[in-house]
Amino acid sequence: MVNRVPIGVVINPFAKSNIRNGDREHSVRQIVGDLGLVRLTHRPEDLADVMREFIEKGVLHVVYMGGDGTAQVGMTAMIKEVKALYPEGVSSDELLYFPYVHPANAGTINFTAKLAQINGTPEENLERLVFACERGVAFETFPLQTLKIITYDKNDPSTILGEEYGFVFGDGGVTNFLEKYYGNGDSVETAKFVWQMLSFVGRHAEDFVTGTQFVTKRLDKLVDQTAYEIDRPGVIKALRIIGKGLTSFAARTNFHRSLLRPKNAKVTIDGEELPYTQFNALGAGSLAINSIGIKPFYRLPSRNDAGNLHVYAADLSYGGLIWTFLKGWSGRYNFNFERGVEKLAQHMRLETTVPGRYTLDAELKNHSTVIEISRGPKLLVPMIYGDLPSLEY
Repeated sequence: MVNRVPIGVVINPFAKSNIRNGDREHSVRQIVGDLGLVRLTHRPEDLADVMREFIEKGVLHVVYMGGDGTAQVGMTAMIKEVKALYPEGVSSDELLYFPYVHPANAGTINFTAKLAQINGTPEENLERLVFACERGVAFETFPLQTLKIITYDKNDPSTILGEEYGFVFGDGGVTNFLEKYYGNGDSVETAKFVWQMLSFVGRHAEDFVTGTQFVTKRLDKLVDQTAYEIDRPGVIKALRIIGKGLTSFAARTNFHRSLLRPKNAKVTIDGEELPYTQFNALGAGSLAINSIGIKPFYRLPSRNDAGNLHVYAADLSYGGLIWTFLKGWSGRYNFNFERGVEKLAQHMRLETTVPGRYTLDAELKNHSTVIEISRGPKLLVPMIYGDLPSLEY
């Protein structure tokens, strides 16, 4: 492979940081210059075409200018393209053709960027990468061990219906929570209706009071921004759902039960089938992420060189969930579930009676009646973000 392109940048224009910085595409193109390619992806499906172009042109460094969801979909597309183009040169242990990956810290959670100690703004991080490429800076790497998730019908295991790569699998209560967090068509229509009503009332009330076009435009902008946040996923909405769950638990209403609605499944871990069939806490992780001070995959080291997975399968009461959360927050792990297991493993299989949904890196995915979770390829992040020389030329 000759004349490799140093840098390829994928920009998700709908990532929260990119929405706030509407000029990001222009600034990214200025920073990259002639060193690489910059591509916008308006749909997840666009990433397959972009990754095919990047792999065919031999891009050395792929930058995901979005959040964890952008990186997950992008890395899935990248791995699939590499496997399709070089089926004899790629395995889980021999990654001869994968580019280096760079989470740009441009999303809401950014747990992969934080784990790899990428703390600057997306532009600052990109400037670091450009500097390293231009100067030929030697660097060490940080391993990102991936999960491989495949799904198929239990009556037709030879036909793979879905193949994804990421870092954190969740189901049961996690899926229930994220379905409420992301909302549905009804909540979107409600937000639109509220926006229309606020806009109409605000516009006419303001015209009646002042009759000035300037204030009308300012008020419309305020209403637009307010309505935009009505049902938008974010920290406020997540806290609202958690607060509603705690209130429901205290008042003995039904909302908290809907959050912990169990998934009926046969769960097998490393060939051993568990003696339970209801689970509201199902998870598997390949990275030692830290979320709001809690390390759910505490058995994994910060550098998962061994490539292990940390898996969970349990059925918890709401009180048990709160107790487990508080233990994790205080640093007292070793959860000892009464009805369940959590341990290091290499493979996890879920078999259900009907298709449903699971989560991967906080994104909802569809599954058939079987989900298999195993170790995927190990990707590498260059450690160039902490101690490079001054960027002044």
